[in-house]
Amino acid sequence: MEEINEESFIENTGENASQEEPVNVLVEMRKTWRDYVFEFTLPFLAVMAAFLLNNERENYVDRNLEKQYIKSIINDINDDTKLIGEQIIYHKMRIGQMDSLMEMLENPKSIKDFHKLYFLDKMATRNVTFANNEGTFEQMKNSASFRLIHNQEAANEIIDYYLKIKTINLVEEREKSDQDSYKRIAVQIFDPFASKNLGRGAKNKQIKEVDLTISKDKLLLRQLGGYIQYLNASRTRLIFLKKDLKKNGQALIEKLNKVYKL
Repeated sequence: MEEINEESFIENTGENASQEEPVNVLVEMRKTWRDYVFEFTLPFLAVMAAFLLNNERENYVDRNLEKQYIKSIINDINDDTKLIGEQIIYHKMRIGQMDSLMEMLENPKSIKDFHKLYFLDKMATRNVTFANNEGTFEQMKNSASFRLIHNQEAANEIIDYYLKIKTINLVEEREKSDQDSYKRIAVQIFDPFASKNLGRGAKNKQIKEVDLTISKDKLLLRQLGGYIQYLNASRTRLIFLKKDLKKNGQALIEKLNKVYKL
């Protein structure tokens, strides 16, 4: 068996190591500044791409949600338009009835149909409230979702539409106040005991013969006539405001359909 010379083995190993070391150093020295820039830029680009992709996804979700809100607002405005048409007819009917009541009270001695007079008195305080559908608008305000409306002009017109409704609500409150004042005077003019059979459905019932009369107090009649005029003024104002709101709503629907290509 050939003996292994440990000393020569160690010397040879050392020589081989010393010969390989310059090679590794040479490989390291071959990297240029472009290599380092690339190694730094690659992870940065990967993070940026992920960020942009996520941002694009969020924008896509927001645009879809925005369009859903716009469709819902259009449905709400259509509901308002239908309600406005019904209420305008109601207001005109009440104004006509109050004009008839006013004519009868101007010359109480010539009144022949006291049943009609008492009926018109009861109708004087009947009213309707504009209970519009603003569920979508309130939801967007409460959830801070109005930021989704990227078209600022459309957003402003939506806000203006609902501000007009606030004006209608204020006139309705004034109408209610005038009705309360009317009632306080009317109970002093019309006999509540004589008119108890003139309730709902009285036209279809056999009304008992009763002595229907009214107070001859000219001051009370003048005050009642004044509140009739106030009520008619409020209802005339409501007709104007609701017509304007209807026109504004129809224009807004047309604009939203055009902007969002619905």
